[in-house]
Amino acid sequence: VTPGQEEGNAEYVVRNGAGEMATDPIQALETLFHWLEKDRQLLELHAGNAHALGKPRSAFEAADLAWEMAQRGRVRSPRMTEQALEVLGEMLRSFGISSQAD
Repeated sequence: VTPGQEEGNAEYVVRNGAGEMATDPIQALETLFHWLEKDRQLLELHAGNAHALGKPRSAFEAADLAWEMAQRGRVRSPRMTEQALEVLGEMLRSFGISSQAD
């Protein structure tokens, strides 16, 4: 795993049952074997969990909010502010960074 953001991303995927961590080629082959045995039950499970985690428009939504804040100086939807701050704080803490709110 690449240190930094990708390490946190990998931990998130594993923690939410959407994938597994393999640290060497043999472990990757073993994982692949287990995912494909028994009519691909584990593969289907991980794929379903990955689909549930997916937020395919999140980058566009973040860019829209950033642009709006740059143009207006505030967020379009106050109801999103508290939730966004909570999610951001959780993400920062997962990387060992404390937010101003901590």
